Amino acid sequence: MKKIVLLSCLFFASLSMAVGQKSTCVYCSDPPTGESATNIGDGSNASGIHSVSIGANSHAAGMGSISIGTFSKTLFASDNGIAIGTRVEAANGLSMVIGTGPASGALTNTIQNSLMVGFDAIYPTLFIEAPENQNYQGTKTGRIGIGNITDPSAKLHIKADYDEPAVMFIEPNTWQVGSTASIALGSTSYGITSDFETGLTFKSSSSFRFLNGRMGIGAFNNILPEAKLHIKSSQFESADLFIEPYIDQIEGSWQASLYLGTKEHIVSAISEYGLVYSTSMYHVFQGGNVGIGTFEPEAKLHIKSSQFESADLFIEPYIDHIEGSWQASLYLGTKENILSGNSEYGLVYSTTLNHLFQGGNVGIGTLEPTALFHVDDNGGSLKYENANISIYGRQSHASMSFNNADGYNWNITNHSNHKTLYFSYGLSGKLGISDEDGVFVNERVIVCDMSEVPLSQIPNAGIQVIQNDDLDKKAAEYITDDGHKIFFVPRLSNSGYSPMSTTKDAGIFWSDGLYNVNQNQEGGLVIAAHRDGAYNGLKIDGNGNVGIGIGEPTARLDVKDRIQISGSDPTGVSFQIVNAEHGVSFVIAPNGRTYISNKLWAEEIEVLANVDWPDFVFSDSYKLRSLKEVEGFIKENNHLPDVPSQEDVTENGINLGEMDALLLQKIEELTLYVIEQDKKIEDLNERIEDLSSDR
Repeated sequence: MKKIVLLSCLFFASLSMAVGQKSTCVYCSDPPTGESATNIGDGSNASGIHSVSIGANSHAAGMGSISIGTFSKTLFASDNGIAIGTRVEAANGLSMVIGTGPASGALTNTIQNSLMVGFDAIYPTLFIEAPENQNYQGTKTGRIGIGNITDPSAKLHIKADYDEPAVMFIEPNTWQVGSTASIALGSTSYGITSDFETGLTFKSSSSFRFLNGRMGIGAFNNILPEAKLHIKSSQFESADLFIEPYIDQIEGSWQASLYLGTKEHIVSAISEYGLVYSTSMYHVFQGGNVGIGTFEPEAKLHIKSSQFESADLFIEPYIDHIEGSWQASLYLGTKENILSGNSEYGLVYSTTLNHLFQGGNVGIGTLEPTALFHVDDNGGSLKYENANISIYGRQSHASMSFNNADGYNWNITNHSNHKTLYFSYGLSGKLGISDEDGVFVNERVIVCDMSEVPLSQIPNAGIQVIQNDDLDKKAAEYITDDGHKIFFVPRLSNSGYSPMSTTKDAGIFWSDGLYNVNQNQEGGLVIAAHRDGAYNGLKIDGNGNVGIGIGEPTARLDVKDRIQISGSDPTGVSFQIVNAEHGVSFVIAPNGRTYISNKLWAEEIEVLANVDWPDFVFSDSYKLRSLKEVEGFIKENNHLPDVPSQEDVTENGINLGEMDALLLQKIEELTLYVIEQDKKIEDLNERIEDLSSDR
């Protein structure tokens, strides 16, 4: 044993002497490990060939690299890299970094052949890159980035942080009369100058062009311009655009024009004519009202006369001097609604809809109508040919009376208080419909029986059928020629029309007539929005299956796409499926958790977990516990570090994604322990072989 210890001491002493012959250590705790390397300072380590590490806990790993400061590093790939400062890293060849990193990270330059400067941050404040496509003479220069930008796209590229504006401030020594600040663009003939007295000046020896975007002139505080040129006035000033022409001092003539779209569309002010609108197409006024003779138009076109003149609109047509024919028209709403003056027919009203006269009385043949519609033609007749008649009353009802020569009166009255149309003579208050031959079909459509239901008891409704309260009596029914029908029953008996019904129910029933006249065989009921090609609705088929968004449901409830459930019932359940026979339930609680009261069988389960996969275990910065620390933790807590205890699992359960990641982390840690033990065993085997060979 004494020989083994003596041989080990002699081996490490000779190794230290060999390294010391090529490397230098000045006030350092350990000699440099790199060839021809230099350590200066406590905890410094120069492991790269010809590298230099100066300071406290600095590390120079790249060949020819220099690390100066506290916790400064030049990484293995940073040949000829330089790191100066605190918590800074040069991570690529010829990369330089100067400054300080934050307490919880490092300022790292990973860009080859570049300089990064920053303080108390992991991002740079200044970045200088090498020129692209450098020629062999080295006459090209690189680009500069200010802010967190390591790939500047211009000679000077400024990028602000997320919570600050991107501002470049050019400040003269003093800001007073005579002070200016300028930016020259291209040459001194082009640029922008800020003058204390005159304001902002754009200078150009050629043209001013504003490409893309919009320009705002005026008070645009936090508001974007809404046109290519947007002028907005501030308070107490008008928003004016002044186009001032040169005025001929001899003739006094002048003209100023505004071209819109092309030079064919012009608004001009001319000294001879005033304001002139000129276009090769149409004059269209969109939005707002047009006033002639008024500053406050109340319609799209408002004509207001002055005192002692009439307010006229004269539409004057061209008159054919040979035939003498002419026509002038006023189109209202669309070209289908026309008021025309015609040389052949006079005044013509033409429309594809209705002619409505609102307010006042209408007189035909009289200048003093005494009713809403007054016809006075000296015994003439009022003829309705292929037309309908509508009567509206101003009082509580409107009536229409038909009197024949025999003295029989027949009245139709609409009472507004009851929202009901009733007949006061004949038919006992029933509404009848006749066929094409004029044969009256009594009781085909029944509104109510006036002999049983007084008018005062009819409630307000748009359409209402009044009948007695017999059970299973149909209130409305529609039947087609081939036997299809649908009907409504307000009161059902037990098993009335369906074994599911009770005396508390109302029902809607249908039949396709295929089984017999009263039974349904295959037909279903569809409740859906009328839209071609869209399954937007509900269907109940002949077997009682209900489909939502499905035309042929195959289960009691068949739903296409997703089901969304909001809220919960009084027991706190949002969604529940129960198998009453086996007592198994599937429950979704309001907190989003899903409960199954029995076993869950699945061929495959995929867990989408938002967890960090433990590849970080193999990182150089990962602090692996020693086996002695793990042993002490197990003895104290009776479980592995980071793994939940028996009590935690019993109380809170486990997250499959998190637990799989945690188990993998322990496997990876175990792998590192095995690798470490393997290295120790291999080293012991080598020492044993060396001792055996010395014998």
